[in-house]
Amino acid sequence: MDLLVLIVTVLVTELRCFYSKPVYINHDEKFRNIAVTSDFVYIGGNSKIIQLDSSLIQLDQKYVSMEGRKSIYDENWLLTTHNNESLIVCNYNSNYKTLCVKLKLDLSVVTYSLTLYKSNKPSTKYLATTFKQSNVLIIASSKCLSYNSHDHCLAISRYSLDNFLYESEKHFGCFVDYLQQAKHVTFRTVVGIEKFVYFLFSTEDGHSKLGKMCTCDARFNSFEDTPIICSHDGKNYTLAHDAVH
Repeated sequence: MDLLVLIVTVLVTELRCFYSKPVYINHDEKFRNIAVTSDFVYIGGNSKIIQLDSSLIQLDQKYVSMEGRKSIYDENWLLTTHNNESLIVCNYNSNYKTLCVKLKLDLSVVTYSLTLYKSNKPSTKYLATTFKQSNVLIIASSKCLSYNSHDHCLAISRYSLDNFLYESEKHFGCFVDYLQQAKHVTFRTVVGIEKFVYFLFSTEDGHSKLGKMCTCDARFNSFEDTPIICSHDGKNYTLAHDAVH
């Protein structure tokens, strides 16, 4: 009997601890992406952007559209913040035509664009940052979003945060060699640290690479990458599945 009381007491205590933590549940939207500022949490769902406070209490939600009303762009594939001041959202429709919207933190629309197109669902990672004193969105994609003058697929491309237009400066074009040699490249993460942007990506042959690009000097293409090899207990590991910064 004492053992049963002890088990029940432990279970009740654990349940109290669990339910005392902030939890947000939404049965109407599939959560696809998340972005965080110092005061808010944003969730990208099927068709809506959901705004929560730091305690995960819902403050607002809006459709991803030019007017904030119901939209045909019903799947979120990009959600990020910039300088703790704005929210960048991209959704696509059944034909993979993309709508990108720049929002204030209160979800009011600043600007939008329909200039980004996709032929299918690429595996993308992205980062809103400052490149040569311009606010830009850098997208690393497993499928071609743009090409340079030599018809090389640009696995890494850059778009202005003011109008979402592709920026095609002479020295910016970055293409990953493995994208030409293998059938598929999967980007795991894109991270900005000080004056550099780092790209972690994997190839179908079971190897990962870490790429690096300088954001302060556009006089030349500064992109370079190197294979990742880690050793432990006499074994070599060459494939990274994810990274967190």
